[in-house]
Amino acid sequence: MSNHPDTRNPTKFPITWTLEGKWVTGGFGLVLLLIGMVSFVSYQNAVQLAESAKRVRQTNTVLKDLTSISATLTDAEAGRRGYILFGDPAELARYIKAGGTLKAQIDRFRQSLADTPGQQNRLNSLERLISQRLKLFEQSIQQYSGKPRQLPAQDPLIAQLKQNRDAISQLTDALVAEE
Repeated sequence: MSNHPDTRNPTKFPITWTLEGKWVTGGFGLVLLLIGMVSFVSYQNAVQLAESAKRVRQTNTVLKDLTSISATLTDAEAGRRGYILFGDPAELARYIKAGGTLKAQIDRFRQSLADTPGQQNRLNSLERLISQRLKLFEQSIQQYSGKPRQLPAQDPLIAQLKQNRDAISQLTDALVAEE
């Protein structure tokens, strides 16, 4: 047996790398590693950007729905006051229309909060307060219809209305702050 490598079987020859070949291979591997890292970071940023855009849309929808509900409540109250103070049936119709619109607005708002349980709880409380407010409106219409067109300053019903309005305002602020 000879100590010389077998030239007939090239797989037995040891691979010898030149210094230049090692640098080129190492550089190529480093470039591939950097491209992979940059791709991963870019992907993560794109996912975060999409999630942020979704949250912004959600917040805008919530704010729009809250503004709409608040405006409708204000319209109902203005119609109620107009009817009590002036006896104008058009104001009563305005009140009734606003009251009927609120249910649909709350249902739409509930859909936009479907994936946030904490906000759903607040919405349930808000819905109860709005229902209570509408009942107080009804009571005030019945109580003051056909009477002198001046509301007493110290009426307990008016105090309840103010307390209810403040509770709705606090709850609405909490919903906005959460978003």
